[in-house]
Amino acid sequence: MDNRETTFAPLILILKLDAESFAFFDSLRRKLFPAKRIFLSAHVTLFHNLPGNRRERIENDLNELRRRYEPFALRFPAWRFLGKGAAIEIESAELNRLRGELKNKWDEWLTSQDHQKFKPHITVQIKSRPKRLVVCMINCRLIGRRETARASALSFGIT
Repeated sequence: MDNRETTFAPLILILKLDAESFAFFDSLRRKLFPAKRIFLSAHVTLFHNLPGNRRERIENDLNELRRRYEPFALRFPAWRFLGKGAAIEIESAELNRLRGELKNKWDEWLTSQDHQKFKPHITVQIKSRPKRLVVCMINCRLIGRRETARASALSFGIT
């Protein structure tokens, strides 16, 4: 019998958007993101590093929430500078409530990053030189922004 401990990859919990909104943000991200740094499509991260060995419990908790939460509206009020990047901010009382509920359930497992104040956003540019970032922000303002979207599901991404 093999006595080696099983290693579980950490989990990232993301919020899925309706198809039309996803296509808009993913297209914007692909236009502005450094091509060699695109590992994921556009997404809204709820938690960055959940313990993989708790996946069954996490899935049960999410299934219970899915029964109680209908798809809900998200607003995108403004662009945000991220130091060397840019993102579009997200506002939603339902999203904040849902994430807060999960944070309370999973508090003992969360990393310091996931304990920080939740500031939901979709990143469209990272690790840019200042000159490129200014061009990015000008382009973002010229492109405009999508005003609203619908949150459609909770989903896992694996780190």
